[in-house]
Amino acid sequence: MLLLKTNMERYSSVDSKALIPNVMHNSVNFSDIQAVVDGWMIDFFFISACRFFKEDTAEEFNKSMRSLEVIVQGRENLKLVQVKKVQLCGFLSRVINGKRLDVQFENDKQITPLMSALSIWKSFSDSVADKALYGTIQSMLFIQSAGVCLEQGYYDRALAVLERMVEDYQMPEELKMKLCAIVKRKDTYHQCLVQFSFARLVESVKYFLEFVLQVHPSDFLLKTASKVVWACQGAEVEEYTEDKNALRLAAQCGEDSGKYAVGEGRTETSVNTADEDQNHGASESSAVARRQPFGHKRRLLPKHASPWRPEPGRKLYGGIKRRPRSSDDLTSRFFNLRNKDRNVLESTENEGSRRKKVKWTYEEDRNLKAGVSRHGEGSWSKILLEFDFSDRTGVMLKDRWRTLKKQGEVGS
Repeated sequence: MLLLKTNMERYSSVDSKALIPNVMHNSVNFSDIQAVVDGWMIDFFFISACRFFKEDTAEEFNKSMRSLEVIVQGRENLKLVQVKKVQLCGFLSRVINGKRLDVQFENDKQITPLMSALSIWKSFSDSVADKALYGTIQSMLFIQSAGVCLEQGYYDRALAVLERMVEDYQMPEELKMKLCAIVKRKDTYHQCLVQFSFARLVESVKYFLEFVLQVHPSDFLLKTASKVVWACQGAEVEEYTEDKNALRLAAQCGEDSGKYAVGEGRTETSVNTADEDQNHGASESSAVARRQPFGHKRRLLPKHASPWRPEPGRKLYGGIKRRPRSSDDLTSRFFNLRNKDRNVLESTENEGSRRKKVKWTYEEDRNLKAGVSRHGEGSWSKILLEFDFSDRTGVMLKDRWRTLKKQGEVGS
């Protein structure tokens, strides 16, 4: 029987020359080789961290980050692209732990993970090509830095975070006033917090990662390792086929040695013994006849067994006698119908009250006009952040602006 190789033997058995070209190692400085390998490892753990972030697997993400920190530690000659990748991984680590206020990334305990992420995000202002996406993520970092504290009931800390962001992170004063009013009212379900939620922040960062990976694929080591795994899986299939054929051959040899005498070791005594076996009674011959060669299939059903036929699906119906309804049954049915109609009417009235439109006030129209003149038509999210519209959404602002244009109150 063939022995299976270990995993290390399988990976070492792969022809490296077929995957990586031959290099004269003696003519190359080892420190240069180490720098190239470190770059590959940084790229591998960078793309691994991005993948686990997009899959929302925090445990695997943290493992990749720990491995990346070990590689980067003590390295001073990193390229600018590698430094940006390490910074981006640090930003992702702070976002994925954004709701964990007990996690500290800075020496100052008052700085939350999202506040620390905001400082890193500001360093990407020149690197992000999509300025609208950059502004949206920055605004949501401002909002959720206070929103996470508000959601967990830390109202005083939320106010302290707002004051700190105005001083150290250049938070817009209008946004700060709006968030302060939300925190003082302890309005966790305010439209601003709902529309710019933490989940939407994470989705926006994932959308940003798609652009980053298109510009910097960082998948050389990933592709090379995939080729090695693919080649090893092919070798395992070949070994499995060879072992399976060997087992089948060994079984056949064992079967043949049991049926027939060993040819070269056969003597007269064995011949005589075989002749004596032929003279046994009918019971012995019938027992031998019942023996079947190895590999033959037993017949599970008799040769002329009739196939199973299902019963017809049509059912026989007998006469059905209806029980006459009494006056009590009719009365109860009448009252049940009346109650059902009453419930339907009440639910319809409730739906009508929920769908009732709230009339736009003069202050809201004035804020809408000021927001459009400042940010332009279509920037409804920015207008919502700067002005107070209570429970209005971006769609409501767009519909109201269309109505004002039809009425001629604003220029088209």
